[in-house]
Amino acid sequence: MRTIVLIVALLLVAGCGTPQPVFAPSPRLQEAGPERAQSDVRECMAVADHATPVSGAERAAQDSAAIPGRVAGGTNIPGGGVIPGPTRPVSPGPTSSPAWKAAVERCLAERGYTVSGWK
Repeated sequence: MRTIVLIVALLLVAGCGTPQPVFAPSPRLQEAGPERAQSDVRECMAVADHATPVSGAERAAQDSAAIPGRVAGGTNIPGGGVIPGPTRPVSPGPTSSPAWKAAVERCLAERGYTVSGWK
């Protein structure tokens, strides 16, 4: 039972770490459907991850997140193990950067989507 609760909690934390674009209604969104749209979002986020410069503070946050036991959303297990959380630090990080969001929006616009905001 504890394992199930732990897994659910980790999934909730991982899902909350990265802001998500909110689409405006469009023909492309109707044509693609929710699964394809979510796949396009993941691909555009990966493009933005590689295209957006990372500041020194963001790099330090990423480096500290890579240390066992200090992973954002990570959970220490008795006996020395760590269940990693999201690979990105929750804050600060490139996903909080206006440049990163602009890169994601640009990529999605190239694919025919209209982003109306972020949640």
